[in-house]
Amino acid sequence: MKKISILFAAAVLFFSAATASAEGFLIKGGVPLSNIASSSLKDFSVVDLNNYTGWHAGIGYQTASVGGFSFQPELLFNVKGTKINGSNDLKWKMSYIELPINIQWGIDLLVAKPFVFASPFVGYNIANKQPGISIFDASIKTKPFEYGLGVGFGLNIFHIQLTAKYSWNFGAVVSLEEYANAIRNVRNTTGCWEISGAIVF
Repeated sequence: MKKISILFAAAVLFFSAATASAEGFLIKGGVPLSNIASSSLKDFSVVDLNNYTGWHAGIGYQTASVGGFSFQPELLFNVKGTKINGSNDLKWKMSYIELPINIQWGIDLLVAKPFVFASPFVGYNIANKQPGISIFDASIKTKPFEYGLGVGFGLNIFHIQLTAKYSWNFGAVVSLEEYANAIRNVRNTTGCWEISGAIVF
C-alpha cells in the first residue's frame, strides 16, 4: 500500500509539473520564409521576387490556461525580405522589432498540449539592406511600421514549445513612388511562414 501511495504521489507531481510548464517566460527562435508580393511587378520582366529565408529570436510569456485559452505576448527581432531574381547575392532584407500577441486554445493532455492560435502583431522597421541594382536604390521609401495577423498551430511538451504560423502583412512596407506606374507600389509582405521553437521557464 505504501508503494502504491508513493507511486501515486510521484505521478501527481509529474503531471502537475508537466501542466505547470505551460505557464512562464520563454526564449524563442525560428525561421521565417517570406516574400515581398506585388501585383504591379508581375508584368515587369526585369524583376522577379523570390522567397527569402530569414531568422527571428526573442522572448515572451505564456499565461496559465483557462478553459483551454491562454495568451502569449512576445517581443521578437525578425529579419524578413525577398530574393531578387532568385539570386543569393541580391537580397532585400528588412529587420523588424515585432510585438505579436498569440491567442491560443488547446486541449491539455497532461504531458502535452496541442493548440491552435491567432496572432495579431505590430512591428517597427529598424534596418534595411537593399540590393545594389538600379531599380532598388536609396530613393525607395521604407515604411517604418507594419501590422498584420498570423494563424497557426503548435504543441507544448513539458518545457518545449513548437509552433508553425502563416502571417499576413496588411500595411504597405515600401513605396516605389519615384518609379513608373508599372512598378509603382510593392504593397506588402503578404505571406510569411514561420517555424519556431521555444523553451518555457
